[in-house]
Amino acid sequence: MESNRKALAGARAALTPFSLTRPLANESPVIVEVPHAGLYVPPGPLGAHVTSSEEERLRDADIFVDELFRDAPSIGASLLVAHWSRHVIDLNRSLTDVDAATVETSQRAPYLKYGLIWRTTGRGRSLLLRPLTAYELAAIVDEVHAPYHRALAAEIERKLRLFGRAILLAAHSMPSTDARGNRRADIVPGTCGRTTAAADVVNAVDHFASSLGFIVRHDEPYRGGYTTQTYGKPGLRVDAIQIEISRSLYVIEDDQRPHAQFERIRQFANGLMRQLGSLEHGRCIQT
Repeated sequence: MESNRKALAGARAALTPFSLTRPLANESPVIVEVPHAGLYVPPGPLGAHVTSSEEERLRDADIFVDELFRDAPSIGASLLVAHWSRHVIDLNRSLTDVDAATVETSQRAPYLKYGLIWRTTGRGRSLLLRPLTAYELAAIVDEVHAPYHRALAAEIERKLRLFGRAILLAAHSMPSTDARGNRRADIVPGTCGRTTAAADVVNAVDHFASSLGFIVRHDEPYRGGYTTQTYGKPGLRVDAIQIEISRSLYVIEDDQRPHAQFERIRQFANGLMRQLGSLEHGRCIQT
């Protein structure tokens, strides 16, 4: 696994912006989406605004989260993974989440660091040489953001047809401490005040993580981003829950190398997908 760290960007160079892998057998209503694990920046105009180094992209990625959830298809869950860096475009942001410092046609005064287009790296270094034009933004949206969310929406609809319910798990990771050095929880499920997922989904995540000895703080500090807020409609049988995993649980944060507990966290991810997939959801309606 350690050797993968430096090989990731090159290995993903030939990949499309994202991939969707459907279950191999024993399908469940669960969809796992991983929008921030990618490192690749495409050549040409789509990546021309990205000035970050590979090291900066590693630090700002939800590193190895796609590896943690790689067994999703064999467990019965669909797996949607973005392969391009969030420095190209952030898939967990709204199309309106721009300002005049990131897109020249925006009427908003500059206020964003981490919007649809990131203005700075996580450590504060400027990413943009200039704001993008409306044409440049539209090209990136058409290539990455729009098809990613069309694929996600279509997969949710497919699960609804099959099961009468869809459970979306938005998988992320977070630094183990905040900007002041305060220790965060191990696992942070986010549902915007428990509004984007039904109680059985919320309780399943909270209780499963707690049962394994992890410190869990719901919605603190992450309440769920664009994906969770957009798709989570429990009244319509679509439950969305974001989960943030402390990076210190599975990597050495100074250099992003996996450590000895990596496999334990991967098994946690597998167990979580099984827990959500086992929730009562009615019979399979369509094959």
